[in-house]
Amino acid sequence: MVAANHMALLLTTWLLCSLQEVRGVYRGDSKDGDKLDKKYDREFYQQESERLKLPKRYFVKTKGKKGKVKGDAEGVGGHMLHDFDSVGLAVVSFDDEDTAKKFKKLGHAEVMEEDAPRYLTRSYESLVDESLRSNANESKQEALYNHLRHLQSQVAPDGLKQIFGGNVPASSYYPSNKNIINNICIIDSGFAGQNHPDLQGVYASAADPMQSNNYWDGCEHGTHVAGTIVAENNNVGVLGVFPGASILVVKVFNWNGSKCAWTYSSSLVAAANYCASRGAKIITMSLGGNVTVASESIAFASLRSKGILIIAAAGNNGDTEYNYPASYSSVISVGAVDSKNQKASFSQWNSMVDIAAPGVNILSTVPYGRYAYMSGTSMATPHVSGATFLLWNKYPRCTADQVQAAILSTALDLGPQGKDNYFGVGLVQYWAAASYLMAAKCG
Repeated sequence: MVAANHMALLLTTWLLCSLQEVRGVYRGDSKDGDKLDKKYDREFYQQESERLKLPKRYFVKTKGKKGKVKGDAEGVGGHMLHDFDSVGLAVVSFDDEDTAKKFKKLGHAEVMEEDAPRYLTRSYESLVDESLRSNANESKQEALYNHLRHLQSQVAPDGLKQIFGGNVPASSYYPSNKNIINNICIIDSGFAGQNHPDLQGVYASAADPMQSNNYWDGCEHGTHVAGTIVAENNNVGVLGVFPGASILVVKVFNWNGSKCAWTYSSSLVAAANYCASRGAKIITMSLGGNVTVASESIAFASLRSKGILIIAAAGNNGDTEYNYPASYSSVISVGAVDSKNQKASFSQWNSMVDIAAPGVNILSTVPYGRYAYMSGTSMATPHVSGATFLLWNKYPRCTADQVQAAILSTALDLGPQGKDNYFGVGLVQYWAAASYLMAAKCG
């Protein structure tokens, strides 16, 4: 347990050590807020791809001829990056499109499609609520610090109160780590729980054996997501949906010195397979991209058929565009609402949005013992993932289908009656979902 005065010291140290609010999170100080849209990420990817002359990456269907595909790729100067043998797919890379065409002409790869880029789904809009400003001239950095330095006792963030209907569980309600059967795996930018007063007691393990617990979060996004799910119940800082629970982590994003770089759809598939191999029953991804990839869809459908629940962010461009992997039918797509249960301005809306959760001005953990407000469907997603994580471990004998039905069928209807494109079935409600499973007598 960390004493309140130690908490104050940590926050003071944070201010002295960092003039920026959150690296990679804060851009500008307009009162209207600043928004990272997908166009910026796409242009950044295209520019960097051309500048660095990145290899061209493709999913290929191997038709049972994995060895020939690998040999063909290497024969023209390419490489096989991933082998997803369980679904008959592989990923190959080539220095240029001409080399890729030579490979395709050899005829052993039935289908070739782009290994599309994927980005973090975080919005910069309304990073700090205007109500936190003590005067019109106070910057967002100053407003955030002045608010947080008074945070010397634990608070349940507003998002938690929304999904628990104001009735956040007592500490005795939560299953202990030794009783966690259905684990969660966070695919994101890593996890920085070391020496953080709200995360240092969380046991995090690398699902990818190559990362060997080396998953430091330079982007800060993954640590924020993790805090929403598992920030400890310890009388300081914030409280997570399932406080102190152990987690699995796969790092797929890196900080490149100016922003968080992209990853690829094949990297998500590989990460998800690592999660599954470590026994994860819930996979959460606060990320996405606008390009649908059939091979990626096949891979996630295969995992879902094995009883794994997959939850992802609907996207942050505030339009009707589909975001993937969230918009695959095997994935639960999460939109964002504000503290008044209104649709967040950035939250994408379309027929594939399944459910909504708090995603505006969400207070959670970031590296070096700090806290930050972030907004986005990235922040909404861990509310649903965390509720699912807690629910499935309170009712561990229930199936994935039963847990998903409990989450989706008991949401608080928002907007037009019934399921709609803005909120899906509505705002996730933990206690109603728990009552559903209790009545089902499966747990």
